[in-house]
Amino acid sequence: MNNPDFFYSLKKKNEKVTNCQRYTLNNILPFRFYRGTGSQVALQILQQMKQHILLVDDEEVSYYLIMQLIKRVGMTARIDSVTNGAQALSFINEHYLSHSSLPDLIFLDINMPVMDGFEFMNALHELNLPGKEKMEVIIVSSSMNPKDIMMAKAMGVKEYVSKPITQEFIRSVCL
Repeated sequence: MNNPDFFYSLKKKNEKVTNCQRYTLNNILPFRFYRGTGSQVALQILQQMKQHILLVDDEEVSYYLIMQLIKRVGMTARIDSVTNGAQALSFINEHYLSHSSLPDLIFLDINMPVMDGFEFMNALHELNLPGKEKMEVIIVSSSMNPKDIMMAKAMGVKEYVSKPITQEFIRSVCL
């Protein structure tokens, strides 16, 4: 499985494979069971990976930690970050217009200046972008207020976790 020619031949067959992804099999295989030949297994893994992650957090330390954990796990091709909900909406709109795609996963803080996480979620629901229902939102917050958790679930958030998050959690949501 660690044969570089294996990845090279897979890249020729499937254009979605990038250099960032070529080192991910060792990180993933111990955690899930896959069936099939080597190329079938690699294709299953690559199709499940989150290709584009957007971090929305105003705390530098928090987003630095999440960014480092994502890089360490090595399960994504692109990571972008913004510091509030308004910037996130602008990013999503601009990215969609220029690339016709949306982030696969958004890590969202609740308490931010300009536009908080709940205001962002409300505005996101109002956007008319094809495929937005496929985006997964995970709230990463220092608030464990039951009211916030209930509101997040009602807004369609995939998960609500408290800071700081772990490498195991990143691994579980990026695949």
